[in-house]
Amino acid sequence: MARKKFILLLSVQVIIYLAIRLLLLLWFQNNPGGLVEFHLQDHASAYLDSPLSALFFFSSAAAVALWAIKDLPMRPTFLRDGFVIIGAPLLLLYFFLGKPFEVRVFLEVYPVLLLLLAMNTVEWFASQSRKR
Repeated sequence: MARKKFILLLSVQVIIYLAIRLLLLLWFQNNPGGLVEFHLQDHASAYLDSPLSALFFFSSAAAVALWAIKDLPMRPTFLRDGFVIIGAPLLLLYFFLGKPFEVRVFLEVYPVLLLLLAMNTVEWFASQSRKR
């Protein structure tokens, strides 16, 4: 895509986003709460109050993530980029702005994660059947 067209389309998207965001802010301006909620302290206290739940939660998440990134360099570019570009910011923002043990904040990365998990699982089963 030509640079000029890209900048034009990006500008239109930003303008549309800002218009929608402004309308939503005006519409809900009298509702309680702020623009974002800071939850880092909530994470610390939740994990300290329930260490076994935290251990299970994070070890499960780590196992899924490790299986997903197995052979990541060999995966299609859109999956690699999607996992890193979508997943990394979401993970960082989760600890600051998300609520403890709430996994729905990762909905944007689930399709990419599912495809990576499926590819690795199918390849693993195929390699197991070749061994027999």
